[in-house]
Amino acid sequence: MHSTTDWRPRHPNCNGLQLGLLLALPCWLYASTGLPQALRLLPWLGMVMLVVFAAEFWCTHRRDWQPTSAELKRDISVFGLNAVADGAISALLAIVAVALAGDALGWPLALQLALGLPLAEFGPYWLHRLSHRDGWLWKAHLLHHRPDKLNAANALTAHPLNAAWDTLARVLPLLLLGFSGEAILALSTFALTQSVLVHANIETRPGRLGWVLGNAELHRLHHSTDSAQAGNFGTAIPLWDHVFGSWRFGPEPHAVGVFEDAAYPTALQWGALLAVPFSGLSVGRACGARLNACRRSAACAADATIEIRPPAASTAARGARSQASHCAPPSDDPPPPPASR
Repeated sequence: MHSTTDWRPRHPNCNGLQLGLLLALPCWLYASTGLPQALRLLPWLGMVMLVVFAAEFWCTHRRDWQPTSAELKRDISVFGLNAVADGAISALLAIVAVALAGDALGWPLALQLALGLPLAEFGPYWLHRLSHRDGWLWKAHLLHHRPDKLNAANALTAHPLNAAWDTLARVLPLLLLGFSGEAILALSTFALTQSVLVHANIETRPGRLGWVLGNAELHRLHHSTDSAQAGNFGTAIPLWDHVFGSWRFGPEPHAVGVFEDAAYPTALQWGALLAVPFSGLSVGRACGARLNACRRSAACAADATIEIRPPAASTAARGARSQASHCAPPSDDPPPPPASR
C-alpha cells in the first residue's frame, strides 16, 4: 500500500476540468442527436478517458500514484482489458434500455433529468454499500478495490458482474417508470463520466461543490484502508450518503486498497480476482462491526491488524483475534457505515 510520502502535486490544480467536462456533456448529447446510441455514448467515454489521462500529467495529485512502466503495461494488457469489458457492459446495458424506453411520462427533459438523477443513483448507492459487507457482493466488488493507487488507468476496472448490477440498478427503475430514452441516456452517460472523474489522479479542490457532486477528493476516502474514513458510496452524487449518514470528509487517506491485503490475490493476479465470486474464498471479518470500532482505537491497532489475516490463522493469531474481539463490546446501536476495503 502506498503511504502519503511525496504525494504533493507538482502542478496547479484542475478545478475546472470536472465542471468543464460535465458542462460539455449536454452539448455533446445535443450535437449527436440522431446518431445511433452507441455512437453517442462510447466515443464520449473514450474522449473523457483521454482528457483525464492528459490531465493526470499536468495537474497530478500524487506522483506515487502515477503508474510505473510495469504497472502501465499491466493496466493496458490486463486491467485495461477488464476496464474495456466493464465500460462496454455498462454502456451496452444503457443502450439497450434506451432502445426499449418510450416516453410514457411525457414530461419535459429537464424535469425528467432533475427527478431522475436521485432516483437513478438510489439503487447503485445501496448495492455499493451492501457490497462492502461480508458476502458474495464483496467478492464481485473486490477487483475494483484491489489496486493501491487511484488513477484513470484503473477507473473503470471492475468485475463484469459488478458493472452489470450497477447499470441495471440505475436504468431499470427509469425504464419501468416511463422515463424517455433521451433521459436514460443522459443520466447513464453522466454516471459513467463521473466514474472516471472521481478516480482520477488529479489535484482538485471542489470546496462546497463537494457537498452536491461526487469528486476525486471524496472518493479517495471511500477507497481508504482506514474504516473511520471510509464511506461515500455515492459515486456520481453524494445525496444518499447525506441522507443515510455515510458521507465522509477529511484529510488525505494514508493508503488506499483493501483491509485484508494478504487474504486476497494480488492486484496483478487478475484471473484469480475475476474468479473470486465463483470460488470458496472466505472474505469475511470475524468481528464485523466491532472490529471497525476497534480499528479506530490506537490501542487496538496491532490486534486489529492480526484479526484480518486470512482464515487459516495460526494459534497465536487466534489468541490475538480473541483479544481484538473485546475492543468494542456488543451494542444495540446500529453498526457504523460499511468500511471500504
